[in-house]
Amino acid sequence: MVDHRNDWTYALALPRGHPLYDERAVQSYRRVHECLAATLSACGQPAAVKTECDPCQAEPDLRAGAKNLSGGQVPPVGICFQRAELYDVINPRTGAKIAGAAQKRNKHGLLFQGSIEKGSVGPVDWEDFHARFAAALAQAIGTD
Repeated sequence: MVDHRNDWTYALALPRGHPLYDERAVQSYRRVHECLAATLSACGQPAAVKTECDPCQAEPDLRAGAKNLSGGQVPPVGICFQRAELYDVINPRTGAKIAGAAQKRNKHGLLFQGSIEKGSVGPVDWEDFHARFAAALAQAIGTD
């Protein structure tokens, strides 16, 4: 179970046939997170989309304290804000993960659920953020 008590969460439900439904999962993830990062930036917070993968381990090692091929510490798998993945929203100054999401497609549509860990950003007017993020999404995914 992932603890999201200190998160700002959102969900998108899009019907089958919507352009975002037809995109590959990695591309829909990137597009939504580009809107999220741009909105956080417009609200005065440092935010960017992670565009490079971290080095892989030769063999997965899920033990606490495991090292990757570069000798760096590998955060535990399954702890949401411990490690940023490709196209997660990060703080470009520190590389820390700010936001992530999950998506599920079936024959009826796409469900996209994400969250921002509020402790990883500075003061934000969340009502203003909500309005800006909704407008950015509407423009980016064609639901104006």
